[in-house]
Amino acid sequence: VWSTLLERAHGAGAGYLVMGAYGHSPVVETVFGGVTRSMLANSDLPLLLAH
Repeated sequence: VWSTLLERAHGAGAGYLVMGAYGHSPVVETVFGGVTRSMLANSDLPLLLAH
């Protein structure tokens, strides 16, 4: 999911990304992955996160 978000943002010429940042239980994050955590670790665009 996070890589698709970055691809689309770059394709649209975005200068930064605005995202909601919500934590989930460890089981949910293990099954579905942590998009917020992955974006923080891998994004080359600035991120504005809101909870």
